Amino acid sequence: TLKTQIEQRPPSEALQAKDAISLCNNYYRIYRNLTVIEKKGGKSKEIRSMKRAVDNINDVLERFNIQCKDFTGLPSDPRMYDFEPIASEEVKGLEEETIVLCERPAVFFNGELVQAAKGIVGKPARI
Repeated sequence: TLKTQIEQRPPSEALQAKDAISLCNNYYRIYRNLTVIEKKGGKSKEIRSMKRAVDNINDVLERFNIQCKDFTGLPSDPRMYDFEPIASEEVKGLEEETIVLCERPAVFFNGELVQAAKGIVGKPARI
């Protein structure tokens, strides 16, 4: 299996933080684009198959102690150490500052933050 192959490699070839970051960023791009397709009404057999594949990839990442965190929809808090706002915009209907789009996920490898998430913070629109 892949896990056995990785465990048998010399330490210099073992999975490293940079590999976890690359895996998560690419996984997240697929996940985010698939979510957009689903919201636009994509319900084909192929879309369902891709969703299962993405879920399976996430399971494998977790087995290797890699977590990709998407903060989209969560309240924004300036004390968040794992999120870096890159822009803000006013959004109608918001009652509090909210992360409206996560451009890249936070990546945790073996329980440690190796990449902070970046995204856009929505602020309640002024009337």
